[in-house]
Amino acid sequence: MLTTNYNDPQTYRRTLMIYGGEAQEGFVHQVKKCINRFFNQQDRTPPPDAALTHFGQMLWRMIDRHGLPEALKPSDQGQEQALSEDELSARLEELWASYRFTDYRKDLEIPARHFIKGIWQPEFKKCRLSYKETNPDGQCSRQKLSHALQRISGTHCVDCPYWVSVSAEKNERLLTKEWRAEAVAELTSNIGVFLPEDYRNLRQLLYMHARFGRKA
Repeated sequence: MLTTNYNDPQTYRRTLMIYGGEAQEGFVHQVKKCINRFFNQQDRTPPPDAALTHFGQMLWRMIDRHGLPEALKPSDQGQEQALSEDELSARLEELWASYRFTDYRKDLEIPARHFIKGIWQPEFKKCRLSYKETNPDGQCSRQKLSHALQRISGTHCVDCPYWVSVSAEKNERLLTKEWRAEAVAELTSNIGVFLPEDYRNLRQLLYMHARFGRKA
């Protein structure tokens, strides 16, 4: 959906038309797609649609309240910076305080943490390269299917610049090049887990909203 021209306000306006002109509708739609895929890839039953809709709406209300991180200028590189545990805990507490479907709070805890980090960690342009970093034993956890299954964003970090700086096709080629040779077939057959396009679409929507949301 949002793989090119994401620096063009016309692309943002055309994207919003899919959702009746409302950024909130697009955001909630993509959040729900991400969560449904996250549960399905683990062979778990997702929370009901009403619970997911409300979850997305409460996240959007927080975006309205706090805004998004400052959009980088084309010449700026930014600096990667994770939310502190105190900052993350405060945002989670704010979310759960307004979330009505309390029976599903435990089920949504991991997605909530991932979404909050992805939404409010500042923009930067140089990838951390976590997808190929190895542990002392020579293994890369980000290249393990069991690890990717537990993440809303699969292999990449939730705030990885590649979600908006490269196309899905180029991103897949990049991963394939750096993947451990014996596991390339597993990557290819589970590309929707390792490189989820619903999350890419969400990141690109937020990227454009940070630049054009008030002007659309």
